[in-house]
Order: sequence, then C-alpha cells, then structure tokens
Amino acid sequence: MKSKKPLIIIICVLVTIIFGIGVYINSADNISVVVMTPNKTAETDKGENESKEDKEETKQIEESNNKEESNSKEELNNKKDTDNTEKNQESEKTQNTDKVTKSEENKETNAETKPTDDLSCTISIECTEILDNMEDLTEGKADFIPEDGIILTETEVNFEDGESVFDILYKVARENKIHLEFVNTPGYNSAYIEGISNIYEFDCGALSGWTYYVNGEFINVGSSSHKVSDGDKIEWKYTCSLGDNSFDSELNEG
Repeated sequence: MKSKKPLIIIICVLVTIIFGIGVYINSADNISVVVMTPNKTAETDKGENESKEDKEETKQIEESNNKEESNSKEELNNKKDTDNTEKNQESEKTQNTDKVTKSEENKETNAETKPTDDLSCTISIECTEILDNMEDLTEGKADFIPEDGIILTETEVNFEDGESVFDILYKVARENKIHLEFVNTPGYNSAYIEGISNIYEFDCGALSGWTYYVNGEFINVGSSSHKVSDGDKIEWKYTCSLGDNSFDSELNEG
C-alpha cells in the first residue's frame, strides 16, 4: 500500500500541471485574439481615412480645374463681348458719319436747288406795236387785236427746275385758253412759234413776228433752248420790225 501512494501523488501532480498548462494556453490564445482585433480596426480606419483624403483631394482638384475652366470661358466671353461692343461702336460711328455726310450733302443740295413750289417766274404777252402799224395789218386780223394790245397781263407761274421759256408759254396758254400755234422742228430739236392769239408772223408786215425778252434783255436763241431761272421776268412781244428775215427765223424757233 505504501508503494502505490507516491505514484498516485505523482499522477495527480502531473495532471494538475498539464491542466494548468492547458488553461494558460487557452488564456494566451484568448488574449491574443483580443489584442489583434483593435489593430485590424485601426488599419481599416486608417485606410478609410486615406481613401477619404484622396477623394477630397481629387474633388478639390476637379473643383479647381472646373473653376479655372469656368474662368477661362468667362474671360473668353468677356473678350467676345468687348470685341462685339467695339465693333458695334465702330459701326455706329460709321453710320453716324454716313448720316452726317448725307445730311451735309442734302443741305448742299437744298442750298443749290430750291423746292419746286419755291421756283417761280412771271410772264406777259402783248402786241402793242401793232396799234401803231394798223395800216400794215392783214385784213380781218383787227378783231384779234386787244384795244390796249395786252393779251396776257404779267402773271406769276410756278415751274420745275430745268423748264424752258417755251414750257412756260405753253403752260400759261393752256391755263388761260390762249391760242398758240407752233411747229416742232426735229432738226433743231425745238418748236417754231407761228402764232399767239391768232396773230401770226408777217401779219403786220414782212418783218413782223414774235420775240421774247428775259429780265428786259432781248434773247437771240430759241425759247426751247433758254432755261428759266427763279424770279425771271419773261415778256413775249409782237414786233413789226424784226430786221433781217434770216434772223427772224432763228428768233422764233422755240
């Protein structure tokens, strides 16, 4: 019996030692697991923080690029607006210059040429010289001679620029129903005055016929060739002493 007790004690001691070692190992494993878990979380958080920082940095870079691009577009648009404004100002300046030039041209034109309504002259028709030469008057013509020899008293006439003495005579004859007879002569590009108020050339002698004066001056060209000026005084007169017959023909060409 004495020999078995020490063996049992030894076995118990060994079992206790083995059990203690197992408990230590299990504790060590549990501690190891607990310690490792916080390290993994820290690394994960660090990775997430780094990822967030990268994203924020990327976002800031993109925002900066977008801002620069926006500024560039804005500067370009501002430049275009400035260019357009300058072009518009130049265009307006050119148009204003053209307007001023045209206005000056119109002023010069108006100064040189009066409106049609403002152009006027006077015209009269008379045969008083026949009264002193009735003995030479063709038979039957005395009934056409006014007592005072005045066929048309001095009358004011409006006319257009470029009209001739013949144009004025033709106009007043129609308006006042005065007989007027003339022949167009294409060779001279004029009209030949044969008679006014039924009084014809040669009705009061071989040197008789119609002549005209402008502002008191005897005009030696056909009435179609003499242009009327504003304020002119036109006088048609029947004369019994034209002079040379060849000159007579020239005088009466309208």
